[in-house]
Amino acid sequence: MDVSWQQRLMRERHARQSELNAEISRRETAELHQREIEEELVRLLSENRLLQSEVEGGKLIIEQFAGLMAEKADHVCQYCRRSGTLKPPSIR
Repeated sequence: MDVSWQQRLMRERHARQSELNAEISRRETAELHQREIEEELVRLLSENRLLQSEVEGGKLIIEQFAGLMAEKADHVCQYCRRSGTLKPPSIR
């Protein structure tokens, strides 16, 4: 009886050790995946900052261009008004 009890105990110990090894393996895989995700997050945040600065630069260029075009349009309109080719603005 003592031998069968020891065999049962060894099987139980082996089963628990297998479960522990599987859990450790799963945890290591999860930690690796988490590190990969964190690295991807850092990379994406960096790329986002770069793109955001490009967007802001583009907005400034558009604003400057719009101001320049408005100024040029104002000059053209003054010439058109003098020459009579521009219709007067409608009054509503």
